[in-house]
Amino acid sequence: MFGVRLMPEQESLTALNRLTVQTEEASALLVRALDGNGNGSKDYLVQIRPISAECNAIAQRVSERLKHTFMDALDREDIYSLVMSMTGIVHRLDEFGSLFSSYQSAHCTPEMTRMVGLIRKIVWELGQALPAIERPDEIQPRLKSISRCQREGGETYREAVGALLRSGRPATDLLMYKDLYKRLESIIGDCEQVGSLVERISIKYA
Repeated sequence: MFGVRLMPEQESLTALNRLTVQTEEASALLVRALDGNGNGSKDYLVQIRPISAECNAIAQRVSERLKHTFMDALDREDIYSLVMSMTGIVHRLDEFGSLFSSYQSAHCTPEMTRMVGLIRKIVWELGQALPAIERPDEIQPRLKSISRCQREGGETYREAVGALLRSGRPATDLLMYKDLYKRLESIIGDCEQVGSLVERISIKYA
């Protein structure tokens, strides 16, 4: 990417591609954990933690290598921003998994299922856009899809909170579910910001 190999040649994937794969895996685990058909299990959430740790290790290796790479400082900044942004998404997924597990009485709702599905969709679109980052025309459909998912995520959040307030649940449940919904909406927003970062870099190198 940008004419520079981030990791040694013998590695089959660049660090950024590897992070994308790991992010897709983490989002898939979240979808499986919050399966709306009754097949979900909090056990899937535990599996996100080692993925987050591996992404940390990848980001650290990239950071160290960029310090000793002879390339334009702006290129280094762009690569670093992408790596840290993708790593941040995995961290947020891990944090949500830990929070959901800590709420012993929390159950998956249809709104949660929709929101985690949107997260997985955006992550997939990012995975398709990153390899084509130097070809703006090719990534535009991906970016538009990400924007649609972000809007749908906001609408789903508002619908979920509205239904929650009308549900007559105990105050403790209201706070718990609102917190979970807000976390998911925030993750969707973070994913959309990565899409915006990809767009800015793509325009710069077009």
